[in-house]
Amino acid sequence: MIRQERGEFNGLACRWLSNGRIRLAVTTGRGPRVVFCGLEGGRNLFAETPDVALDGPYGSLHLLGGHRLWSAPEIVERTYWPDDRPIKLGEMVDGARFIAEPDGGGIVKELTLTLAADEARVTVTHTLRNTGEAAIELAAWALTMVPLGGVALLPQPQGPVDPRALLPNRFMTLWPYSDPTDSRLTWGNRIILMRGEPAPPNKLGYRNAHGWVAHWLDGTLFTKEFAPHLDGAHPDNGCNTECYVNDQFMEVESLGPLVTVGPGQAVEHEELWRLHGGVGPIGDEGAAVAVARTVGLR
Repeated sequence: MIRQERGEFNGLACRWLSNGRIRLAVTTGRGPRVVFCGLEGGRNLFAETPDVALDGPYGSLHLLGGHRLWSAPEIVERTYWPDDRPIKLGEMVDGARFIAEPDGGGIVKELTLTLAADEARVTVTHTLRNTGEAAIELAAWALTMVPLGGVALLPQPQGPVDPRALLPNRFMTLWPYSDPTDSRLTWGNRIILMRGEPAPPNKLGYRNAHGWVAHWLDGTLFTKEFAPHLDGAHPDNGCNTECYVNDQFMEVESLGPLVTVGPGQAVEHEELWRLHGGVGPIGDEGAAVAVARTVGLR
């Protein structure tokens, strides 16, 4: 049975959702953000940053922590609209829908959370709806902020892409502040690891053929699965997966393909979240590969 109740978290008005296995809190006074995600009775696996804000041309955008929906590519004038107005809530038998008011560019952000009946599993549907008068090219961008102290798992493409294995099968996108020599990175062949340790910002992105990313923290593995859309054009030199870390938090991110959204149209991007408890520390690529196989990820 799915339980829903009004409440708060870190001073933010929220709707709490639970199925007895997984518990979530989604902001209703602003956002929306999924500011809490954890096993029933367990710790919050998402970062808590109620006071972190980005300066933009329209005022401060408060990150708040947890999971949010943005549109890519990241353009300050389009991405950094403050979202501090109340959310429209739509209850469902197995979850809820959270709809923001249109931002200054006419884009409405919606998060729909659908909980499994008796598993630590939730489907998150991200919707960007164009209520403006002009078509916009964008991609749905799902960003999950997680605390420092854990490790992100970034699976890498394997096998040839042509009969004679002459063509490259993977590539990386780096930003001006990216540092490939960062000691927090373990450049595995099958899985790259990014450790959440306080240091200057770093980021990498790539086209992920596996359609999943994961983050381990204190014995629990959080996984995000999504359709990789390998034939579609993606932002940031073709990225459908990105990972960012700084001295306060880490982000594990998935992106949908670039599409042109006309007036009155919408685009969706779906993630499947699962929580796996009792997972031992992941210190190297071998351990990461073993854990991924154990929980059914390839």
